[in-house]
Amino acid sequence: MSSLSSFVLDYFLFSIFVFLFPEGTLPVLIANIAARMVSAFYNYSLNCRFVFYTNRQFRTVADYFTLASGI
Repeated sequence: MSSLSSFVLDYFLFSIFVFLFPEGTLPVLIANIAARMVSAFYNYSLNCRFVFYTNRQFRTVADYFTLASGI
């Protein structure tokens, strides 16, 4: 459920950002990056709380975003 809700949030945010930004390649890239960053933090927060039952810590945040950026 955390992955599915993150996907829905990512798609929704991307659609809004593309609508708000002017047309062009760079605004679409910015919209994509912004939506991914927000949905990744949302996914990380959900996984910490409901999957792994841990608190957010700098080390796990760094590991998560390093892995996510590699993917």
